Amino acid sequence: MVRIRAFWRGLRRFPRRGVRVASLLALLVATVIVQVGVMSTPGLANTSQFKGANWADPRDNYAEDLLSLSVLSTTDGYATTYTKATGIISGFQNNLGANTMRLPINPYTVNGSYWASYTGVPSMPLSPRASRSSSATGRVPPTRTG
Repeated sequence: MVRIRAFWRGLRRFPRRGVRVASLLALLVATVIVQVGVMSTPGLANTSQFKGANWADPRDNYAEDLLSLSVLSTTDGYATTYTKATGIISGFQNNLGANTMRLPINPYTVNGSYWASYTGVPSMPLSPRASRSSSATGRVPPTRTG
């Protein structure tokens, strides 16, 4: 109790210091109140528009070698992968109403030569217009550069 009284007496002698301390104390209290308020606010994002599908490796998405999505082959080229992906993704859209696709990825797939072909899968757009197969729409796979 004596220390608190001495502290306040000291502030009376130096009014500017008292204002500074009071300002810092008010700022600290306001920061704590804001932080508590932010942490307790639930997320309000509307995610109902997402309808996802998972296109996976039949073995396991955590395989310790090249990931080969069902229907694809690690020997497929970019154009073949794109064409196959068009059919699969169209099926997900038409049968499940999917507009979001989850694809597995791992270091073995990214760092190998198969990556150039694998990138043909996400090249297929997930849009209402993409719900038909490429042969029906006459769409040609995008050319691969680099």
